[in-house]
Amino acid sequence: MEKIFNIVFVFTFIFQACRKDSSNHIPIVLSFDDSIKLAVNSAVDTLILGKQKYKFKAYLWRDFMPPAPDNGMPLRAMSILTNIDSNTLPVELSFVKQYVFSKDSIWATNYEPFIDRYLKYQMIRISGNGPKWGPNVYADVISEIHDSIRGKDYYVRERNVLIERTD
Repeated sequence: MEKIFNIVFVFTFIFQACRKDSSNHIPIVLSFDDSIKLAVNSAVDTLILGKQKYKFKAYLWRDFMPPAPDNGMPLRAMSILTNIDSNTLPVELSFVKQYVFSKDSIWATNYEPFIDRYLKYQMIRISGNGPKWGPNVYADVISEIHDSIRGKDYYVRERNVLIERTD
């Protein structure tokens, strides 16, 4: 089922990325970066490394609280990786990049420098200055996690995350 979703998602995005140029009616295909393809095709809901399982949670919001402009501040995102058994999260795991998909648009961004490891079994990263989608629309979030010991990248995802409004 997951492979079918990935195939449908990629084809849907590619077809929606094709537009006709009104001057000569030649289709223009927007680029679909290889890193985005890799993220979509290999993302999992629960990351399993050895005997440890990690759950990914994402929060999306736009701030409308004054002094924000009337149309609100840009999108912000919080990514949380939690060891399901509350075991210590290895320091070699780190969030690298985040992809947020809404309708036919993708926001790909790096995380802000601050890393919250207040709880030994959890890691939190935030990204900001995103597009002005929503609020009250849903998006899918994929985060890239790098393992510096193994030299590998992993992708975790959460589907249907509500872009919330804060006032």
